[in-house]
Amino acid sequence: MPNLTNISVVAEEVGLSKSNLLKLLKKLNYKTIKQRTLESGNQLCCFLDADTYSKVLEYRSEFTKGIQHKSIVYIVRPDKEKRPDRIKVGFSKDFDGRLKTYKTICPDIEVLRIYELDKEMEMAFLNVATKNGKRVGVEVFDIQVEDFLSKCDSLYDVLS
Repeated sequence: MPNLTNISVVAEEVGLSKSNLLKLLKKLNYKTIKQRTLESGNQLCCFLDADTYSKVLEYRSEFTKGIQHKSIVYIVRPDKEKRPDRIKVGFSKDFDGRLKTYKTICPDIEVLRIYELDKEMEMAFLNVATKNGKRVGVEVFDIQVEDFLSKCDSLYDVLS
């Protein structure tokens, strides 16, 4: 059996989500190996062989060489009146443009926090929301807002 690495591990190492890694693999015509494992409760998982894994690492290191990966992590409350405990955690390079788009749908949207940091750190804020709230959408959560914001401020202090 060849040396295989789970795509979750690869995605974390190269700073991509699993879905974006799968898109990259498809773009580069690299194939994944699907296997069931005991660790996954006999669920089908995707793996990369050692050769493909090293090619992905090389591609990402060449791709990211000399590029500054700054991103905006934002936390907004779409409707404070109707759902005061609902927030959205999002990521963008152009927050002002994103906010204008949101205001066409939610004119009363409230911006709670904006953090500028390295792109690789984005998922940490989403993980805090996932662990402390109830997910109601891809990046939307019902959560104790003040407690969540306090945890995000602490996380930002550590990361910056």
